[in-house]
Amino acid sequence: MPEDSIIGGFKIISLIGIGGMGAVYLVEHMSLRRRLALKILTAELVNEQSWQRFKAEAKILGALSHPTLVKVYDLGIHAQAIPFYSMDYLNGRSIEEILADDGPIDLETTIDIMLEVLDGLAYAHRNGIVHRDLKPGNIMYCTIDGAKAVKVLDFGISKLMDHRGTAQAMTVAGDVFGSPFYMSPEQSRGEGVDPRADIYSIGCTLFEMLTGFVPYEHKSSIEIMLMHQEADIPLLAEVSDIEFSPSVDLVLAKCLAKSPDARYQSAKELALDLVRIKEGKAVHAYAKGFAQRGAIIADKEDAAQENSTSTIVLSGLAVATLIVSCSLFYFWANQQKRISKSQAKAPVNANFDGDHVLPESEFTDLTTAKPVYFAVVSKDGMSATFKFPSNQSLGQIGCDAANNTMFEAKSLVHLSLKDGLKLQANNYLLEHPSLFEGFRPNEIACLSAPSGGEEIIKVKPAMPHICKLTGITRLDLQLSNLDDSDVTHLNKFTRLNSLSLSLTEITGNGLSNFQHLKNLHKLSFNYNNGIHELVAALAGSENLDELSIDSPDKPIEAEDLQRLARLKNLSFLSMQNSGINDKSLELLYGMPRLTTLNINECTISNAAIEKFKKSYGGRKIEVISTETQLLKSKGGLKGDPETGL
Repeated sequence: MPEDSIIGGFKIISLIGIGGMGAVYLVEHMSLRRRLALKILTAELVNEQSWQRFKAEAKILGALSHPTLVKVYDLGIHAQAIPFYSMDYLNGRSIEEILADDGPIDLETTIDIMLEVLDGLAYAHRNGIVHRDLKPGNIMYCTIDGAKAVKVLDFGISKLMDHRGTAQAMTVAGDVFGSPFYMSPEQSRGEGVDPRADIYSIGCTLFEMLTGFVPYEHKSSIEIMLMHQEADIPLLAEVSDIEFSPSVDLVLAKCLAKSPDARYQSAKELALDLVRIKEGKAVHAYAKGFAQRGAIIADKEDAAQENSTSTIVLSGLAVATLIVSCSLFYFWANQQKRISKSQAKAPVNANFDGDHVLPESEFTDLTTAKPVYFAVVSKDGMSATFKFPSNQSLGQIGCDAANNTMFEAKSLVHLSLKDGLKLQANNYLLEHPSLFEGFRPNEIACLSAPSGGEEIIKVKPAMPHICKLTGITRLDLQLSNLDDSDVTHLNKFTRLNSLSLSLTEITGNGLSNFQHLKNLHKLSFNYNNGIHELVAALAGSENLDELSIDSPDKPIEAEDLQRLARLKNLSFLSMQNSGINDKSLELLYGMPRLTTLNINECTISNAAIEKFKKSYGGRKIEVISTETQLLKSKGGLKGDPETGL
C-alpha cells in the first residue's frame, strides 16, 4: 500500500514487513493520533478460507489479554476487498535480529526473556491456544514506556479443534505448518499437536539464543525435519565455546525429546527449571524421570483447565515456508503423471527453486482406483524420503543391510539408498500393484511377499509390475500362486542372485527356462514338482552356494545326486524328506565346498552319517537332522529359515 493511504481510519506511514498471510504496516489512528500496527490480508491471498483464518486469528487474539501477547483492536474490510486488523506497534528488535546483529545472548538474559515468553505461552495454553510457530523471529524484545518488554508475535490459526480434539473445516488433514528449524517431530509428520509441540520449539529457540546456532541444520528442509525426528539431541559444547552448566543441557534435552510424553508437560514446568538454573541450583528432573513433583502439582490446575477447553491450533504467518525444499524430486506413480499448476492447492514459495508441490490429497486419497505417492532423493543420490499414503501401509521397508530396522511403509519414511532397499509387500500393495512402479527400477534390492499365513498369496497379477524393478537381487515369492507362465517375468531380473519359489506351482521344468538360473547363489525350491528337471538344469552352475530342495515330488535319484556333487561352489544343501538312504549318501562324498547337509526325515543310519563325515578328511561337515540344528548351524537365520530374507 502507498504511504499516506487511508484504510479504515488508519493512515499508512511505512511498511514493517511481509509474511505468508499478508503485510504489516506502521499506521496512525486518524482520530486518536496513536501509532499502531496494521495487518492486511493482501488482495492476491484473499479467498474464503484465508479470510476465515484471518478473521478467527483477530478475534482470538482480541479476546486474549496478557502482557506478553500483542493486543488486537479493530477488525474490518477496506473497500469490501482488503481485510485488516490493528494491533499494538512494537518498537524493538526480534530475537532473530539480535542474534544476527550481536551474536549469542548470555544465559541470564536468555532466561529472563524466556520466562516472559513462557508466562504468555502458559496463558495461551490455558485458553486452548497452541502457537505452532515459536521461533526467534516471533519473539520481540522491545521498549514500552521506557521499560524493556517481551512480546510473542504471529499467532496465525491453522486448525480449530472441537471439544473432541477433531479438526474443523479450516484446514486439510495432514497439513504441515511451522518453520522446519523449530518444528517438533510430530508436527513435521503432519500429526495433531498439543502444547508440548510449543515446548519443543522453545527448546530449539533456547538453543539458538545461547549458541547462535539452531540444533539441526541442513540445506534441505525435509532433511531438517527428519533430523528433528531421528538425530541425537546436540550438546551445547558441540557448537559453542561458551561453558554452560550440565543443567542447561538437561533442560534442553527434555525440551527436545522426540516423544511429547518425555518433554516438559507445560510451560510452567519448564519455567520452574529455568528459575532453578538462574538461581544457581542444579536441575535433576531429566535424569529422575523428566518431572519435578512440585511442577506436576503446580500444573494440576492448568491441566484441568486445558482438558476442559477446546484446543485452537495456530500457525505462523508463512504457510508456504513449510513446503519442503529438496534438490531432486521424483514422482513416479500413475505413469509419472505431472501435476499442473492449476491442480495445486497449496501455494509455492518462490524461494524454493526447482521444487514441485503436490496437494496432500494427491498422495493420501486411497478411495481412488490408483493411489499414489512420491519420493524425494538427495542430490548425491545416497538417501531418499518417501511420502507413502498417510492412512494406508504398503508393507515394511528398510535399508538392505544386515540388522537394519524395518519401518512401516506409511507416511514419511527416510532411508539410505547406499545398499538398496528391502521391501516386504503387504496384501494391500499386491492388490494395488501399480504402486510398485512408484519405486525407481534400481531402488529395491530385496523383495518378499507377505509372510506368516497359510493361505496362498496372490502375487501373479502383480508380476507385470514387479518385474519392472529390475534392480532386485533377492526375491522371495514362496507360498504364492505363481506358475510356469511367470518365468517370463522372472527373466527380467538380470541381477537376481537369491530366489525362493517354495510352495508355488512353478515346476522344475518351468524354472529350467529361467535365463539367469546359473547366476543364482541361493535357491529355495521346496515342496515343488519337477525335481529331476531342476537338478539337470542346475548342472554346471559355478555360482550356486545354497540349495534347498526339501520334500520334492519324487525321490531324489542317483543321477540327481551325482550332478549335485559336481556343483563346485555348493556349501549348503538341504534335502529333507527326499528319499535318500545310506547307499545314495555315498554319492555326495568329496563335494569341493560342502560344509552343511540337511537330511532330516531321510532313512539314514548314524553309521552312514559318521562315514560320510569321515570321507571329508579334516574338513568339518555339519549334518543336520532337526530344524533347530539348522538354525543354529546357520548362525540363527532371521526371517524365513529357508531363505534368510
